[in-house]
Amino acid sequence: MRVATWNVNSVKQRVPRLLPPPVGPHESVFARPTVAVEFTGRPSYAVVQQGGPARSGGRVVHWVDLHTGPLTWQIRDQAGLSSVTEVLHRAYTSAIAVFSDGAQHQDDPTSGDHNAA
Repeated sequence: MRVATWNVNSVKQRVPRLLPPPVGPHESVFARPTVAVEFTGRPSYAVVQQGGPARSGGRVVHWVDLHTGPLTWQIRDQAGLSSVTEVLHRAYTSAIAVFSDGAQHQDDPTSGDHNAA
């Protein structure tokens, strides 16, 4: 297992641009499990490049595991990386706007000098 430093460009180079949706019965988006996690501080993280044989065999598939505290995000393609980054950014900016103490938490959590309040 190799731990790499977080660099969006190096991650994008390793994963496919877009994976096709899974084949099978289409389930309702409302029937999927939901996970709620409360981070009371900035979690430690690690980025691990992964690779393994494709289910169809014959080729190697690359992905990235992003370990953030108790959660592991498995980034399978570039579209997923962009989507999860955008969703987390929206959630963060929405929380700043909605909560009465949002101004105390508005500094950029991706900056190296971020100070969790």
